[in-house]
Amino acid sequence: MPSPLKYVLYLSCILFSCFSFAIDRNAITIATGEWKPYVTDTVEGKGYVTEIITETLSKIGIKPIYKFMPWRRCEALLRYSKVKAIFPYGHTKKRDRYYTYSAPVAESKNVFFYLKKKHNQPPHQWQKLSDLSQYTFIIPNGYADEKTLRNAGLNVKLAKDEKEAVREIKKGNFDFLPLAELVTWELIKNEFPNDVGQFASLKKPLSSRKLHLLINKNDHRGKEMLDDFNRALSEFKQTPRYTEILQKYNIPL
Repeated sequence: MPSPLKYVLYLSCILFSCFSFAIDRNAITIATGEWKPYVTDTVEGKGYVTEIITETLSKIGIKPIYKFMPWRRCEALLRYSKVKAIFPYGHTKKRDRYYTYSAPVAESKNVFFYLKKKHNQPPHQWQKLSDLSQYTFIIPNGYADEKTLRNAGLNVKLAKDEKEAVREIKKGNFDFLPLAELVTWELIKNEFPNDVGQFASLKKPLSSRKLHLLINKNDHRGKEMLDDFNRALSEFKQTPRYTEILQKYNIPL
């Protein structure tokens, strides 16, 4: 006759399996890339936008599992439904064809960075890009703003990546570098901690865009989740916890 202990162990295994299944069923895989301070795999919490998304999803009973990878791979995996969602992305015509956007989770401003000692009277009052025709620009290869600058007839050179572009500005080889404001300041602080005070940016931004959580346009159950997410996000933005996250990462309120 089986011992009572065996029955207890057997029942415990069944309950644990059911509990684990329930957890897995409420977990989703979200792909993203390194873009500190918005999202990063280098700190606890994984960036301020990641924390906002994690907290919002928890309000609707969903546990996110974050996978870090190159940005283009994120989009490809979502397009073929290999992940549930990706973030943080802005609107483009191409993305509109394949993805559904959440309510805005954050905002990104692209500004013109420059070296202070190179510009005693920086053109803060520029109105049209053509007003900046006398200057030289450097931008990392693959950035959409390259086309905008070239269409305005500006003198644009390409850098291999963001670090190289910032170095070229620091050397005084170019006048301006258009990049995401928060991300670039983070890069400058990490790469040139003793030279942060040498950099500045023009007051007028080049562009501003909202950032979203994206799901596949054909994911009908995902759309229900996104509706719940949007409602929870709106409520969460009114809480002290939301303000606490922004302050933790020194994000302007």
